[in-house]
Amino acid sequence: MRRVGAITNEDNASASLSYNALDAVTSAQDFKGITTTYTRDALGNAKAEATPDSGNSTTTYDALGLIATAKDAAGRTLAVQRDALGRPTQLQYGSTATSTLRYDLPGNTYNGPGAPKASTGHLSEIQDPGVTTQYQRDILGRVLRKSQILANGDTKSLIHSYVPAGQGGGGELQSITYPSGKQATYLYDSTGQITGLQWNGQPLVTGLAWSPLGQPTAWQWTGFVQQPGATAALAEQRGYNTAGQLASSQLLNLTWDAAGRISLIQQQHMLPGTAAAQQAKLSSAFSYDAVGRLTASAHSAPSGLTLPTGWSLADTIELSASGYAWDANGNRTQVHYSNALASGTSTLQRNYQTAAGTNRLQSYAQTLQRPGSVAQNSNVTFSYDAAGALVKKGDNHLHYGADGRIAKAGEYADAADARAVSYVYNALGQRVFKSDARGAGQPTTLQTLYAEDGIGSTVLGQYANQRSANSAAPAGQSDSTEIIYLPTASGPMPIAAEINGRLYAIHTDHLNTPRRLTNQQGQVAWQWLISGFGEVRPTTGDRGYGQTVSGPSYAQAVKFDLRYPGQVFDEETGLSYNLHRYYDA
Repeated sequence: MRRVGAITNEDNASASLSYNALDAVTSAQDFKGITTTYTRDALGNAKAEATPDSGNSTTTYDALGLIATAKDAAGRTLAVQRDALGRPTQLQYGSTATSTLRYDLPGNTYNGPGAPKASTGHLSEIQDPGVTTQYQRDILGRVLRKSQILANGDTKSLIHSYVPAGQGGGGELQSITYPSGKQATYLYDSTGQITGLQWNGQPLVTGLAWSPLGQPTAWQWTGFVQQPGATAALAEQRGYNTAGQLASSQLLNLTWDAAGRISLIQQQHMLPGTAAAQQAKLSSAFSYDAVGRLTASAHSAPSGLTLPTGWSLADTIELSASGYAWDANGNRTQVHYSNALASGTSTLQRNYQTAAGTNRLQSYAQTLQRPGSVAQNSNVTFSYDAAGALVKKGDNHLHYGADGRIAKAGEYADAADARAVSYVYNALGQRVFKSDARGAGQPTTLQTLYAEDGIGSTVLGQYANQRSANSAAPAGQSDSTEIIYLPTASGPMPIAAEINGRLYAIHTDHLNTPRRLTNQQGQVAWQWLISGFGEVRPTTGDRGYGQTVSGPSYAQAVKFDLRYPGQVFDEETGLSYNLHRYYDA
């Protein structure tokens, strides 16, 4: 039948699949021997799933074969209503929460100028608990305006325009107007290639060049200088190998092995100096096992680097070397971190324990050994609900809403306790609002607006209800971050941001992950070292690039929480949110 029955990897571990007479998978056994079974209806739809990791779940389907109801092992239910075209019109989560999706709506709110039926066949509005999202479209169905209206009435909107037909880039995204009123404008040549970006009517990115594979190879950030006191413009130059992988940039040099894995990275990094902050190219080496899993990484400074007396590289980057061990299924069983500090070597050993017969992380025991100190032993436990959702990590509790998404996080087990961080999502899984009520006084809030056509579901803007002491925004304006993206063949690349009234160039790696922010004066304000799983914290210029003690100020303090593509880091949980998932390094 030419069906895949089993897979054996380089460690001689096997995983297998079983099928019914209709060629539908009825069971899957992973490399640890843990089995997930599927019960199917006469049409081959999976109506029941049983797995030790997420329990028993059930699904029913309508006459079109589309999901009608679903129930997970924790008892959370979903009922879907649809129109005659099969489009979902209502999502009922249990008995307490409903999302309504409306299509084809009339009126100027949903239809652009001169196109009274532009919304026909398209989603016009989503009404969710806590937020309503409205879409205005042009005659081609493209989004002209998206308005996000919170339950308290706070509204944020983005506006799109598109290149007219007959011009270079005809039909492509021409501009995005952000809630601040500022506009990102994309410039195209006669072939439709982007040649530059403007921000609020002024040049921001110029001299864009591209490879035949649609990869950016060069550009300049106009209005930025390379380093403090310089006159040369801040510029990027990228090279790619024959496999199309990034090999070099102004920030990075990457070496790839024959299997397409990174074996060595050299990364420009700011470090404390004897008189002022300095820049050095750090080397990070990576090793893998036969299956391709990362087993070790090591970070080192170039020879001849001079650091302040009593200071070491690890005092800034937090990590000299790391080692990883895995079970047959790719779950971490052990991690070893070492830091070569000026006062001696510090080590952290973690041993991970998964619950028997599952892939759920149950706990880890760790030993921290600091130079000249007694070893400190501790244990962190994890708890889950019946559906496998994490509900407790150490002392931090996670409470879920009827939609199965994290609704609250904090130190209290009682979900009704107000001293927590609360979250609001829309039906697309986008987290649009965060409210932190853990402190005294009014909660601090953050509203997030996501991009639409041409950029994908990426964070476009974040808007707080408080103002930082060092904000450069006009008086009376609260903190905000607005991110400007460059569309590329590998996805949207964050290329610049305006944060609290200051412009920053964003330097990214091969994954389009932000690794550095440079201000217009050429100061590196924020940086994030490449490590195995993002375990190290970013370092900032306002602390002189020190982690354990404050160093001399080098740049204004800046808060920036984008991590791997799509991820937003949450200080309150230590997790990174990415639409339908939360990740833990």
